[in-house]
Amino acid sequence: MQISLLILIAAISVSVICVVFCVMLLCGFPGGNTGICFQSKYSVPESLSRLSSVCLPYNSDTLVSEWLVGSVKTSSVTLQRRTRGMKSSFNPVFTGRFKQQDGQVVLSGKFAMAPNVQVFLALWIVGIISIFALCVFVLVSEHNQGALEGIAISGIMLTFGIWLVRTGKSSSADDIAWLKNNIKNAVQT
Repeated sequence: MQISLLILIAAISVSVICVVFCVMLLCGFPGGNTGICFQSKYSVPESLSRLSSVCLPYNSDTLVSEWLVGSVKTSSVTLQRRTRGMKSSFNPVFTGRFKQQDGQVVLSGKFAMAPNVQVFLALWIVGIISIFALCVFVLVSEHNQGALEGIAISGIMLTFGIWLVRTGKSSSADDIAWLKNNIKNAVQT
């Protein structure tokens, strides 16, 4: 029984490490989770107005192939690229706010997946790895061969989740550069 307890503790420890690693791997965008600042040539109200003029509401549709959607307020800015005929929850979202810094108006923020997508992925990974750890524990402690099915299914589900995120991220690979360009054009030209 002592060995079974040690195996369970080891399985839980490995699960926690895997969860942390997977969340860091899957939720990050290359160059996206670090802070970024855009200096503006204009005052805060003028910068807000200029950025608002190129940004459409989230529920809007247009005839162009891609457009900027989001919300531009004094307290916060949230921007995302929308592409006609394509819907992806894995698109990066810029979140930030305008502020005065050393006499300059600066829009500072970061690019990341939407928080609800990050929570969903974390729960997906934690759930699958917990099921995997439980099946390993049952297999080792009780020698129940039925646990092999649970191990196989959790492996398939984890692989599917990783494939889904990778596919979603590759479909929006140039979104950060596109967003940066649109933000710069609005507040610097």
